[in-house]
Parts: sequence; structure tokens; C-alpha cells
Amino acid sequence: MSMDLPPDFPTWPLTANLLLLMFVANELGFRWSQMGSASDSELSRSAISTVKGSVFGLAGLLLAFSFSLAATRHNERRHVVLDEANALGTCYLRAGFLGGFSPQST
Repeated sequence: MSMDLPPDFPTWPLTANLLLLMFVANELGFRWSQMGSASDSELSRSAISTVKGSVFGLAGLLLAFSFSLAATRHNERRHVVLDEANALGTCYLRAGFLGGFSPQST
């Protein structure tokens, strides 16, 4: 099941809501960590740093794959447009070989 948005769907409300949600989640996480930071031991801080590092690593990997896929799609689209332009040019030139048509008269 695909959840595609309609072509005329405005994306700015969705973007604004996601930005607000990320800000609220960041603020809640910060305040939650400040409440328990006085009683944390060095071992728990080390474990938290390890988890943070792995989460940032996974986020970077996801971002890299996203950019890679976007670049691949862009290159494929560029090649398709170039092939279509070449086909149209070839068709135009071959039409000149037919009788009663001159490419300059269009």
C-alpha cells in the first residue's frame, strides 16, 4: 500500500509540524537528562555516549544512502532526457529524407 501525497498537497504545514515536533522532543529530552544528571555515574554516561555515537552513525548512514539514491535517480533522468532529445533530433533529420518536407519550412 502506497501513501503518496496528492500532487497539489501543500508540504509546508507538514514541514512546520515536523519541525515543531522535533523541537519539543529535543527540549523534553534535554530537561529529562538534566533531572537525572546529578545521580549518574561515569559508567552510565559512557554507555549513553556509546548509544549517542551509534545513533548518529546510523543517521549519517541513512543520510548517505538517501543522497546516493537521489544522485542515481538524477543521473538516470538526465540520461533519459538526453536520449529522448537525441531521438527527436534524429526523427527531425530523417523526416527531411521524405518527399514534400523540408526541415527549414517549419
